[in-house]
Formats: sequence, structure tokens, C-alpha cells
Amino acid sequence: MLFAKLRIFLAILVAILVIVIVFPFVLNMVGFAVPQFAFVGGASSGGVMESGIWRSVDGGESWKEIRFQAKGEPMQLSIQTIFFHPSSSAVIFMGTNGSGLWKSESSGASWKRISDRANILQSDSDVRGVAVSLLNPAVIYLAVYQNGQGVVLKSVNNGLDFVEIYHLNGGGVPIVGLYIFPESSNRLLIATANGGLLKTNDAGKSWNAISWDIGAIAAINVNPLNPNEIIIRKSGGKIARSLDGGKTWADININGSGNSAPGFYYSGPRVGGIGGNGVNIF
Repeated sequence: MLFAKLRIFLAILVAILVIVIVFPFVLNMVGFAVPQFAFVGGASSGGVMESGIWRSVDGGESWKEIRFQAKGEPMQLSIQTIFFHPSSSAVIFMGTNGSGLWKSESSGASWKRISDRANILQSDSDVRGVAVSLLNPAVIYLAVYQNGQGVVLKSVNNGLDFVEIYHLNGGGVPIVGLYIFPESSNRLLIATANGGLLKTNDAGKSWNAISWDIGAIAAINVNPLNPNEIIIRKSGGKIARSLDGGKTWADININGSGNSAPGFYYSGPRVGGIGGNGVNIF
């Protein structure tokens, strides 16, 4: 009995090695390289960086700029955020500064702008965060800045229709990012530029303020393996981390030289959402 179980275990181990190591190696030997997709999005800031998006299919060895068009005319997009669909690696969402939400269903080879039927999501909006439900991929949440106001939009049909589920009182303050919890399509965490961290457990019908005194937030990220661990980048580049879901915070010292950084990311699986300005690599 023990010998039979050992044989099964060894067979499974060999199969895994073939899939992970041997099969990609053989494909490369015969000229069929296994794509390793990577994307860099740029948001122009005072002329410091060129805006646009670059795509790599070889794990970052080489890069190609992706060109965009609107009504047949070339356009340059300033990228806010890039989000990979949790259940389809070929589907990618891209939020922009002033050019709305874009979607690719071909691993970034081609893109189209998302327009809902009632134009709730405006074509000239800033889309600062995207989150797609792991349980129901038709559910999409967006952190949007349009008409001088930060709002959260929700779609339950892959972006055909959007409804507003939250807006910040007063103008001029964007929502900089959001995160949808993997165990429920109704649990959402959002961060505002003026230091607010809010959570809903019922898809926006009611909201609980976790904090309003974090300080100005430029970007937020949540550990996909431990949602109680939240990292924010404050205005000016300082990084802070919470290990209790946002109740308390501590600054992170980077390489012993202070805690200023232009950006950050979590490696590993991403199941919630992202948001932030500047350069994001995923």
C-alpha cells in the first residue's frame, strides 16, 4: 500500500516537472517561445517621464511601445494603473489620466476603450484604480475622478453598465485606489487622496471609515495573501504599512536611507485591485 502511494506521488512529481520545466524548454528549442508578459505604464509629470505603455513578451528582455488610436487618430495615453484580470491572463484593464478605461483581451497586443451604455464612466475621466471580483468576474469596481469629484463606480455586467456607489463630498479630491476582497464581491476597500480609508461589506450601500488621518495618500496596495497588511505611498514618496487592516500605521525605512520611494508593488498573485499614479510594474 505504501509503495503504491509512493509510485503515485513520484508520478505526480514527474508530471509537474515536465509541465514546468521540460515542456517550456522543448517549445523554446523548436522555436515556440513561451510568452512572459510584462507591462510598464508611464504617467507624465512635469515633463520628467514620457507617458505611454510598453509591453514585453520575454520577461523584460526587450520592450515595445504600444500605440493607441481614437477615431482613427493616434493618441498618447498617460497611464494611471494596470490591472490583470484574476481569471483570464489575456484580459488586462488600463486606467488613464483623462482618457478613461481601456481593455485588452489579447494580452496587451490590442486595446479598446470601455464605454458604458449610459456614459456614467466618461471618456475623459481619470481612472485611478480597477478591481475585478475573483468570485464573479463580471463585477468590476473603478476608482474614478471626473467632473472634479472622486467617485467609485460598479458594473455587474463586464462594463456594459456602471452605477455610482460612492462619491467624496466636496470637489478636487480623488479616490486613489481600491481593493476587492477575494472572499466576497461585496467587500471593498478604498483610499482617498486626503487620507481616508473606507470599507464596505455590502457593495457600497453603507461605508465604514477606518481612518481619516493617515495623511495625503498617493497610492495604496494590499497584500493579496494577507489583506490586513496594507501599504500606502504618501504624497512626497514616503511609505507606511499597517498590519491590522489600517487601524495603525508605521513608516517603512527603505535601505536605511529614509522611507521615500517613487512606487512599489507586491510580487506574487494579485486578486484584488490596484491604484496609484506614476509608474507601476506588475
